[in-house]
Amino acid sequence: MNKPIFNLIINHFFILIWLTLNFFFNFSCTKKNTDNNNSSPPGIIENVSLSTVTPSSSFLLGGRTITLTGTKFDSSITVKIGDQNCLNVALISKSQITCTVPSVSMPATVNIQLNSFDMTVATLNSAFEYKSDQFENIQLISGSVSYTGSTDGVSHSAKFYRPSKPLVVGQYIYITDSGNHTIRRYNTSTTTVETIAGAPHTPGTTDGIGSAARFSGPIGLAHHNGFLYIADSETCLIRKMDLNTKQVTTIAGIANDCGEENPITDHSIGLNATFSYPQTLLTDGTYLYVGDVSYKIRRITLSGSYPVESLNMSATNGAILDLLQVGTKIYFIHYGGVNTDYKLKSIDLSSSQPYAISTLLTLGTLTSGMTTDGSIIYFTGQNQIRQYNISTLAAAYIVGTSTIGNLDGIGTSARLQAPSGLDYSSGQLYFTSFGTHNLRKVDISTLTVTTLAGNTK
Repeated sequence: MNKPIFNLIINHFFILIWLTLNFFFNFSCTKKNTDNNNSSPPGIIENVSLSTVTPSSSFLLGGRTITLTGTKFDSSITVKIGDQNCLNVALISKSQITCTVPSVSMPATVNIQLNSFDMTVATLNSAFEYKSDQFENIQLISGSVSYTGSTDGVSHSAKFYRPSKPLVVGQYIYITDSGNHTIRRYNTSTTTVETIAGAPHTPGTTDGIGSAARFSGPIGLAHHNGFLYIADSETCLIRKMDLNTKQVTTIAGIANDCGEENPITDHSIGLNATFSYPQTLLTDGTYLYVGDVSYKIRRITLSGSYPVESLNMSATNGAILDLLQVGTKIYFIHYGGVNTDYKLKSIDLSSSQPYAISTLLTLGTLTSGMTTDGSIIYFTGQNQIRQYNISTLAAAYIVGTSTIGNLDGIGTSARLQAPSGLDYSSGQLYFTSFGTHNLRKVDISTLTVTTLAGNTK
């Protein structure tokens, strides 16, 4: 046989063998892959248990980090609180999951539910409670929800969501924007609003600079010597921000330890003390006074390791919603636990402990904020602003009526809805509205109300 022809036949033979083997190999692999593709997806994890949730309650704003314990957790699990998804779900171990509580509009006790691949694998019935805070029973006016937001900008182009406390420092008005979990400021010269710390809709406890820091429902503010002190209510922490660097630091409290599982405690080291949803702050430069819902006024020494101590007062029931100091007296709004039980009370620091509590005035419902010019105390409540003369004890409503609204005007022609925090500076009362999501002011000499930033509808 001709050698080239022989070689050609041999080559074709080997090619045929290779093609045959390749066919059977690919067929086998295809069948195997087809079999694998036709097999059932990973099954729902079985025998999952859910035993505890800590803490077991939150205010309506949400933002708290909760810890779930149980067995056989894995990364497929999602968490529902009532009919809403818990946010930022993190698998810590097979027996522990953490997540961030969403906000709700009304108080309720709800179930905690674990799901895997859209199937319920464990439920803890009536395990979590949403509690009302000092803004209980606030109803938003028709359409006002669309005017909320977190936008920075000039004057009315800026948006807020449940702003709580304004505080005047120089040309700025600092604001705790509770619903956005941020700290904002309004420049009185340029009328510009900017977010200086925290990230909108991103609650947490992280210390950091500016937008790297995290807050959860901040409410109270105080200022001393270039530092802003913040009552981070939902995490039960007391924070400090350097206004030059925007560095946020936790100085007291244990994150999310709000007294529900353990008693509220003082301590020689601030970071070992605990608070119960702190609402208000007051500083004289030496101490930072804290009012919370544990029925105590606490004070933090603003040096060293920030030790915490409680003032010994003659009464122990009720929440402390706001604080101010005139001379040696500390005035506070006391909430007794019933929607109509708001009172102005005082203690005299020049007397000896236990401090006797004086009840000065019965306040309207939903009274949450106050400020002073040194002789007059101003309050928000009942959709109005009220004043109380410290010397004469005379009280009167000066702005707004019981009719809710969002209208600028003079005195009782103006309309307010759920005004919350107040601060007095140079003849002006600056206040935020929790119900209409804006920053407004009252010229005390004329009682003219003007909206500075946020919703005008």
